[in-house]
Amino acid sequence: MPGSGYKKGKPRRYGSNTQSSAGAELCDRDSHVSKAFMEYKELLDNKHDKHENLVKISRDVTIESKRIIFQLHRAVGGDRMKIFEEAEEMISKCINTQLLKMARELVNVDWYKHTRAITAGLQEFVEAYTFYYYLKHQTLPNREQVQGQLTFSSANHTEKLATCSRHTDETCSRPDGCGSSIVESAELSVPLSQSDFILGIADLTGELMRMCINSIGWGDLLVPSQLCEILQDLQLAYKTYCSTAGGEMGRKMQTLKQSVSKVENACYTVKVRGSEIPKHMLVDSVHTEGKLAADFDSNSDWL
Repeated sequence: MPGSGYKKGKPRRYGSNTQSSAGAELCDRDSHVSKAFMEYKELLDNKHDKHENLVKISRDVTIESKRIIFQLHRAVGGDRMKIFEEAEEMISKCINTQLLKMARELVNVDWYKHTRAITAGLQEFVEAYTFYYYLKHQTLPNREQVQGQLTFSSANHTEKLATCSRHTDETCSRPDGCGSSIVESAELSVPLSQSDFILGIADLTGELMRMCINSIGWGDLLVPSQLCEILQDLQLAYKTYCSTAGGEMGRKMQTLKQSVSKVENACYTVKVRGSEIPKHMLVDSVHTEGKLAADFDSNSDWL
């Protein structure tokens, strides 16, 4: 283009093949810089491998926790003692297999760096365990009680672990040698954060809502009023402490609101129209009125 100062021609080459090959020869793999980069490479590789292992374990915990929840839903209209025994075995299996593997992976590492890898599994386990605890004791456990289920003492699980955070073999394979010695871990645990516990309890409200509808289908008209009270208490607590929360908590609060609304409509139907409609037809009436209430609530604000 005339006047633009741009000259057409071949692209300018910086250096040559001879110079690049000479630079490669100058790179000494035994130098301190090369050793440092190799060490950083090993650190990053181990971190990524551990993250992937935790994601797989968390997925297994999620699947097993869902199976526990499905098993507990069978308690409505079924043999509660037998179902609770089977659920306890499933919970124990999940703790002593998947969650124990997760605890082993979190030894000698900063667990909060892998929070995104384990949060889904922990929330699902909190939901399953608190659902079982509520059905058996008619109350909810606190975070310390759930954390106790995720803690493994050395009396039951003695693990030999290297003090070096990058090597868990009996001998360290690093070129420079880290001098790590093998020691026995006193305790293994999967840390349960407050956010994972709160989000897991929020998911529990959906299971309580399903249990309420199933109870009406089986003709049990006392359970819906009991579940309505605890759901209203949970809604009040979440409104008080989490009303300004966003992101995942905001979505779960919206789901909580819908669950409470469905249970309240079910209780209204049972109280007002329970004497007019046969018990085997109450569920259809609950679903119909619940759909109308959901359409109404979709046009209203959260508060």
